Amino acid sequence: MSEPDAELREVFQEEVAHRLDEIEAALLAMIDSLFRNVHTIKGTAGMFGLDEVTAVAHAVEDILAVIRDTGTFPPSLLDPLLHATGVVRSRVNGDDVPVDVLLGELTASLAALKKTEPGEGAIAAGAGPTVPAQDVRGSARGEPGPIPEQRSVRVAPAKIDHLLDVIGEAVSDQARTCRRASPMRSARARARLTN
Repeated sequence: MSEPDAELREVFQEEVAHRLDEIEAALLAMIDSLFRNVHTIKGTAGMFGLDEVTAVAHAVEDILAVIRDTGTFPPSLLDPLLHATGVVRSRVNGDDVPVDVLLGELTASLAALKKTEPGEGAIAAGAGPTVPAQDVRGSARGEPGPIPEQRSVRVAPAKIDHLLDVIGEAVSDQARTCRRASPMRSARARARLTN
């Protein structure tokens, strides 16, 4: 390889490494987002007494927690997780879709996931990469400004779980308070009209 070819190849390798780090960071962020969404669905379904939806969401949440903690996502989990979203959607819309088979499938997937070692058909994630953040300000002349570095922050999953539980309880308390306050507001409004 000539000197310019070697330099180009080095630039190419750096560019690919950078892009792969960004892809990996986006995938890990997506897992966190999925976990938070499922956790919220589980809590809200519980508030409405949708026990089957709560059970499915809890099973999916358990799987996502292991994926998040281990940094591995076996491609075989895609179908059961998509099946779970379809069942939850149907149940929330009032369809009487059975969940027992799905819960068994999710339980089996969780057990298999806990046995999976990185490299055994799983996509392993590395340590939290540094991801460049876009600078939308730009300079006064319309040229892009420097791009600051954004670092990922690792927080213990137990702390995130606790925070999500507290938020869910606060939302539940707020809904109960609003339901209790509604008759009082109506009574006050009627009293004002009669005075």
